[in-house]
Amino acid sequence: FREQGVLTTIINGQCMVIDTGCPSSLGVNETIDVLGRSVLLNSSLMGYPWSRIQESFRFPVSGLIGVDAFSDSTVCLDIGGGSLKLSHLPVQGESVEFLMGSPTVHCSVSGSIQNSIIDTGAKLCYAADREVIREGDFAGIAEDFLPLLGAFEVETYELSIGLFGYDIVERVAVAPERLALQLSAMNIGAVVGTNLISRGVLTIDFQRQCVAFDL
Repeated sequence: FREQGVLTTIINGQCMVIDTGCPSSLGVNETIDVLGRSVLLNSSLMGYPWSRIQESFRFPVSGLIGVDAFSDSTVCLDIGGGSLKLSHLPVQGESVEFLMGSPTVHCSVSGSIQNSIIDTGAKLCYAADREVIREGDFAGIAEDFLPLLGAFEVETYELSIGLFGYDIVERVAVAPERLALQLSAMNIGAVVGTNLISRGVLTIDFQRQCVAFDL
């Protein structure tokens, strides 16, 4: 269910990344079945061909399932339990804003409130501003990769993240400069990555724009 920290699933014998931070599903111009829904895989994103994006992954991947696949549905992600469910039932959760189809939440990073995007395509949590995590304990250098950015190394720090009423101690990385610029341009201060999401069960109601997270 996870490959090198990134959320994945197998469809028709092929590895597909599930990326709640990506607006479009990507692949080789084919239609696939995702839990009973027909999803078109687009051949490019913002002018970048899928073949180039595909090369940035450090494991074999045949496509990427973006938030367009869930636009009128509710998706329940239990990463630790290895399950992904789709329904049309409403969620009793927190109303949030969506950015290009992706859910954003306000979370506290070491006491600093950050507008954050929930991104299952990110292995780690990230902070765009190094000053936000200055009080954390250094947790080592980690290797990571992101589509379009490729592979890189980042400093990580252990600190408290306040999210949906929980205080969770987790590793947060200093965003590389290109990622930090992208986040700042969207008024996003942090990324809630798979390392934190896998601690519990995440439910996203894309139609009603609600999110619930339960440990």
